[in-house]
Amino acid sequence: MEKVAVRFLLDNFRSQSHMQRETSEEKRKAPRISVNLPARWEGFLVHQEAAVTSLSRTGCFVLTAGKVQENELIWLEISLPNHGPVYLWAEVVDQAYEIGFAVVFNSSSGKDDVQRLDAYIQTVAEKTREQGQ
Repeated sequence: MEKVAVRFLLDNFRSQSHMQRETSEEKRKAPRISVNLPARWEGFLVHQEAAVTSLSRTGCFVLTAGKVQENELIWLEISLPNHGPVYLWAEVVDQAYEIGFAVVFNSSSGKDDVQRLDAYIQTVAEKTREQGQ
């Protein structure tokens, strides 16, 4: 039942902010892929488990009930299947109350994290294209 409620809230948020999202999508510099990856994040006062549901080289959407503020800097760990975890500093750019928040990546713990993130995104994008053909 909880997943159905979260999906309803997320769909409702998406329909209410359709105009705002179009503007945000126009600003995106990197294509996003739909995923469901385990993650952990730490903000100013909060440390929570989460899921990343939309991912690009430059940012992601974090599905979590944790509270954040716009422009807050968070530490994010994303577990990539077959690529290990990546550790990133990210800035909150948008939030959906009790649903989650969107971030833009600021830096990583190393060049290796960025390379593994790129490799994972490329792998998923290629599989998605193959399935669509």
